[in-house]
Amino acid sequence: MLKNIHDYVKENYEAGNYDNAKAAYTSWETEKDKQTNLSDFEMGVQKAQNDYKQNRTFATYPKLAIGILNKLFGNKASEISEFIHGYNSYKSKFRNY
Repeated sequence: MLKNIHDYVKENYEAGNYDNAKAAYTSWETEKDKQTNLSDFEMGVQKAQNDYKQNRTFATYPKLAIGILNKLFGNKASEISEFIHGYNSYKSKFRNY
């Protein structure tokens, strides 16, 4: 049974089936290291910049829902709210050009 697992992993590795996972992990590691000193707002701006650079589109985040959650739970979602504010700030500034 262990040999079957080994052969399965080896076959998929040699076929390049793990390349996307490796690239995604490497990208995540790089982004994680860059973002350690950024505020939530700045991380939102950076995410918007990266989204546009990679896909030429922007995501839509539930600003209203997060605002309601913040009111209900005493600003426990303030980090998310600031992230969305930064993201939308860049998105609106970019679209106005």
